[in-house]
Amino acid sequence: MITDATVKAAIKARLQTGSGADTKVVTRQKYALKAKDWLSALRSISNAGITNGWIIASGAKRRKKLGNKHYAYEWDYILLYFRSIRENTEADNSDVDVNEMLQAVGVELEDDPILGFDESYELPDGALLTFDEHGEFQVDTQDTINNELHFVQARLTCFLTKQG
Repeated sequence: MITDATVKAAIKARLQTGSGADTKVVTRQKYALKAKDWLSALRSISNAGITNGWIIASGAKRRKKLGNKHYAYEWDYILLYFRSIRENTEADNSDVDVNEMLQAVGVELEDDPILGFDESYELPDGALLTFDEHGEFQVDTQDTINNELHFVQARLTCFLTKQG
C-alpha cells in the first residue's frame, strides 16, 4: 500500500544507506521535544557524542485532475539533516564528510526512482494508486548553527497517479 508513512519509510531506508550506518533517521516531527532532546534524538548510533541524523517531515500535498476519475498527486517531503561540526585538516573535516554524504544520498535516490513501489495498489474504493517516480533530491540550504552543528534542508517530491 502507498501511504504517507510507507513513502517516509522508503525514503528513510535510502537516507540510511546513503548516509551510513551510524546515522539516525526520524520519520516524524516530535513537536514536544526541546533543543537538548532533539540532539539526543539525533545522536549517532555508533558515537554517543556526535549528532548525526535526519528528520523526514511531510510537506505540501497537491492534486490535479487529469480526467474522469484520474488524478495526479505530488507529495513533498522536507528532509532536515544535523551533524556535529568536526574540525581537523583541510581535507579531513566534517564539511567534507557532509558533502560526500549528500552526494551518496543523491546517488542512492537516483538509483531507485520509484523507491521500491513497483506495482499499483488497489484502494478501498477500487481505484488504483501508482507511485510513478520521485523528483530530484534538492538541497535548499546548507549552513551551520552556532558553529556547533551542520544544518542541511533538502526536499524530495514524489509523483503518484490515481485512476478509477
